[in-house]
Amino acid sequence: MSVPIPPHGGVSELTTCAVSSAEAQSLATAHASAPKIVVTGADLSTVRRFGDGALTPLTGPMTKAVFDRVLDDMVIENNGKLYAWSIPLSLPVTEAEKATLKVGAPALLVDESGSPVGVLQVEDVFDWNKKRYNSKVYGTERDDHPGAKIANDDPRGTLVGGTIKVFPVTRNENDIVQKYSFSPAETRAKLAGWQIQGKPIEAAVAFQTRNPLHRAHEYAMVYAVEKLTSDGLRAAAVLNPLVGETKSDDVPASIRMETYANLKNKKLIGQGDSDPEVWQKAGYSISEAFDLYALDIKMFYGGPREAVMHGIYRQNYGFSHIVIGRKHADAPFADGTNIWGDFDAQEIFNNLKGDLKIKPVNVGFAAYYEELGRVGLIEVHKEKGWKPVSVAGRILREQLEAGQVPDPRIIRQETSELLIAAYARKKAAANGTAPKSTHITWHDSSVTRDMRQSLNDHKGATLWFTGLSGSGKSTLANAVAVYLHEHGVRTFVLDGDNIRQGLNKDLGFSPEDRKENIRRIGEVAKLFTDNGTIVGTAFISPYKEDREIASSLQPGDDFLEIYVAADLDICEQRDPKGLYKKARAGVIKGFTGIDAPYEAPDSPALTVDTGKSTLEECVQQVVQALIDRNIVPATVLAGEPVGAN
Repeated sequence: MSVPIPPHGGVSELTTCAVSSAEAQSLATAHASAPKIVVTGADLSTVRRFGDGALTPLTGPMTKAVFDRVLDDMVIENNGKLYAWSIPLSLPVTEAEKATLKVGAPALLVDESGSPVGVLQVEDVFDWNKKRYNSKVYGTERDDHPGAKIANDDPRGTLVGGTIKVFPVTRNENDIVQKYSFSPAETRAKLAGWQIQGKPIEAAVAFQTRNPLHRAHEYAMVYAVEKLTSDGLRAAAVLNPLVGETKSDDVPASIRMETYANLKNKKLIGQGDSDPEVWQKAGYSISEAFDLYALDIKMFYGGPREAVMHGIYRQNYGFSHIVIGRKHADAPFADGTNIWGDFDAQEIFNNLKGDLKIKPVNVGFAAYYEELGRVGLIEVHKEKGWKPVSVAGRILREQLEAGQVPDPRIIRQETSELLIAAYARKKAAANGTAPKSTHITWHDSSVTRDMRQSLNDHKGATLWFTGLSGSGKSTLANAVAVYLHEHGVRTFVLDGDNIRQGLNKDLGFSPEDRKENIRRIGEVAKLFTDNGTIVGTAFISPYKEDREIASSLQPGDDFLEIYVAADLDICEQRDPKGLYKKARAGVIKGFTGIDAPYEAPDSPALTVDTGKSTLEECVQQVVQALIDRNIVPATVLAGEPVGAN
């Protein structure tokens, strides 16, 4: 066996419909007055795939005859032979657009901004019978499921078929999705040039996903490449996520790609779950047999039929195998019941009426087992009476949205932290704290956080000291900073009064200004943490919601909320700045604890009572919290402090 394998449809070369930049400009000018068809964002990726050959052997959207044959028989015909094709692809148009189209004449395709993206030579215009389409593609007359919703919510009721010419698009390397999105030709070249220990790979298995990887998902890919390797092939696995349009409640492609790239760059795929014997016998590691390429095309949520389409796409990209899991491309009815059986997506490959070269690698459900010490297939271990470690998807999402790192046996912490940060950004946007600027792109530093932390021998973290004025926040924050500094730990303290003399000097003490004050400090603290510094923030920060926004910026143990508890009467007795006296006299209005509320934390990382413990005892409580969370290793603090006798 060798890769890449031939494209789909009995052809030896990809059927590409893309034109050069010069030809695109000429066509756009020549057809400027032609009827226009607006291609939606969801359909634009399909148009692009006609261009780069991912839909070989098609030369454009299907005519009615081809469309109907796919619905009825799941085949297309090319050069007198039948080939598998399970979901028909034609281009939807509005009634207004339909009125301008003529069979045999060209139409200019434009995106939603009006920019030309291609030219379609119209060969057929026909009604879109959505009821028939949905019942055939999804195998049910019910339409209360995500797949039918895609078609039924589309206001367009007419389809167009024809031959297409697609205009080129420039890849933006700063966009993480585009960075990993390669054309079929580029992917084929990568597979052809992939060598392990100086020898070309003999098999390449693609793993389709539309979700962030749980360890059980990841194991399906690990199992597949280990199976092929155990069969004597030099096999490679490619995480090949679909990054086209998905449901609104799916995790956005950019966030998913962040998590995938993190797994790749840190060589985490298979860590703790791969079979050491397989790789010892092979003579190389799983990281040498792994890569990440994205596929930009929309989801249909079509279960078995979409599984076949996923195979067709991957064959055109050159893969020899594709992982087909139980419930592949599955989405349930609105009431949660299943549309398809567990194995339908695997069994459909045994009943195709047309040729398909790519081979499925069928994988069942997987889970973590304590007895095994790693993830394994449920079908293998259920007879042993072992109980899999599991958590409901709803619970997992609630944990991530709340900023809680879920059980690492379910999902790797490295993935959880990125998802928590993403949910925090979403929450910030909902709270009106998202950037006003829109055409901006985050640029990752060439020197990563891990690289900075490796110089320090400790991690970065934010110690968010919160409490009443006079509770001892600044005193404790500075004492902790001195202790850590004397032991070689990089520290910095952000003090409330100091910040209000510079960065936040435009803010007062209204609830709105207090909110903005904390938001800014949260962002600054995040930068210090990313720099590998342990930063202490000493702010009253009286409102839970504001502290939650600050904590949501930093996942897991990057942010430790430390409640500096002291009774109000003790704080008034201390009154180092004389503020309580002025507040009681009515000189200061809106003073926290007097005529403005302080909302104590419900579940802080640590509570220290400065009214009952000495400063030295409070410092040690904070230091121990850092040790317990492996932010600062105990060995770093074991030596004599700098300057000690």
